[in-house]
Amino acid sequence: MSQKRSLSRVLVTGGAGFIGSHLCRRLLGEGVDVLAYDNLLTGRVENITDLLGHERFTFLHYDVTTCTSTGRSTRSCTSRRRPAPRTSSACRSRS
Repeated sequence: MSQKRSLSRVLVTGGAGFIGSHLCRRLLGEGVDVLAYDNLLTGRVENITDLLGHERFTFLHYDVTTCTSTGRSTRSCTSRRRPAPRTSSACRSRS
């Protein structure tokens, strides 16, 4: 017999992006508290303006590759990966 586990709080990274903002709305509609992080590199605050006043929604302009947790333990996690360079279709090599 499997038990359905209910979520009470969820972190959505990329929460101001197209998909992330829709996920935040869906989770809020299901009664979940949502914390959304986004570095706004590709996401936009305009995607979540209707959510900003919601009592169960919190948005932080934050880059998760340099995260710090302040829960039971404190962790600093810095990513060593660099984002892939952006290239336009005109700059891509043709094979």
